[in-house]
Amino acid sequence: MLSEARYGAELQLEYRELGLTEGFGCTHFSRRTSDEVDALIEANRKDRRVKSIFGEGVSPRLRKLRLGLDHVGLPADKLLQHGSKRVVYGVALASNFKDVLIGLAKRPQYIVPQDNAEEVTRRIGDFWIKRWLSNRVLNEKVLADLESHTLVYPIEHGARVKMPPMDDGPSLFDFDE
Repeated sequence: MLSEARYGAELQLEYRELGLTEGFGCTHFSRRTSDEVDALIEANRKDRRVKSIFGEGVSPRLRKLRLGLDHVGLPADKLLQHGSKRVVYGVALASNFKDVLIGLAKRPQYIVPQDNAEEVTRRIGDFWIKRWLSNRVLNEKVLADLESHTLVYPIEHGARVKMPPMDDGPSLFDFDE
């Protein structure tokens, strides 16, 4: 708990559940599929909207897959929805965060002192480890579930869609120039 003298009240950092994601992503697509989509995008240079560079936005892989699926006429919105919803949490780092977000205040009034950012970041990380991680690594079911998933070939994890074996024939994305 951190003291906030300006308001005469005790303020604390608190993780609050905000809701669930819609369950979209690309974790259920193989690396080979991503590589094939990259080749498709490269072959069609006009589709170079996703360059995988910093500042371009979240998940270039997801955006590339969407672009590739659209390009070959597949329903990207249906195929990218894996259905595994995740809980989204938020942490208010300023006592006036709502006013800042809606434009009523220009400067945040931080709850955590900003003079030693490295220490503050370490303490937030330590809190997450103590509150969330430590309980999960002691849970045998969580460890067994974690152990059953792998990203080593052949990939086996709960988010993966089981596909029939592929032959080494021509790729869907092979083009005659």
